[in-house]
Amino acid sequence: LSAENARDCLVTLELGGFIGGMVTGSISDFMFKGERSPVMFWFCMFMFPCIIAIIWAPMDSSASAILTLVYGMFGFVSFGPHMLVGLLARELYPEAPSTAGSYCKFIGQLGGTLAGLPLSIVASSSFGWNAVGVVLSVCTVSAGILFGQAKRSKSKSA
Repeated sequence: LSAENARDCLVTLELGGFIGGMVTGSISDFMFKGERSPVMFWFCMFMFPCIIAIIWAPMDSSASAILTLVYGMFGFVSFGPHMLVGLLARELYPEAPSTAGSYCKFIGQLGGTLAGLPLSIVASSSFGWNAVGVVLSVCTVSAGILFGQAKRSKSKSA
């Protein structure tokens, strides 16, 4: 992958993320009447094919446009749940919303920081980056399922 292609992928990732964050909030507010978890569930499920496409796409100039598009789509579906997770935590624990949001963001930042070591071990295994794609896919689907359960937890307590 050339430096120009990598630049294009990162630009579309961020641009897709910006647009996806705005769309995710709007979908959550207007289509689901303030329910965050269904939107987070579906966007996590849409991350799965993006991860697979990134892992299996050829990393040469022949597929640079497709790879750039996939990165944009990945940004679109990944930034929204990241944005909504703190809001969901605040809504699920209204007695101390700032504390709930802060813990949620702290755990997310800690996970992002500590994920490098295990993912580098997986990447250096005999399966390589394909194994990283499988691990990330499993984590994404698991997160979506857990986010889907948050709605039930909220409706039971209300």
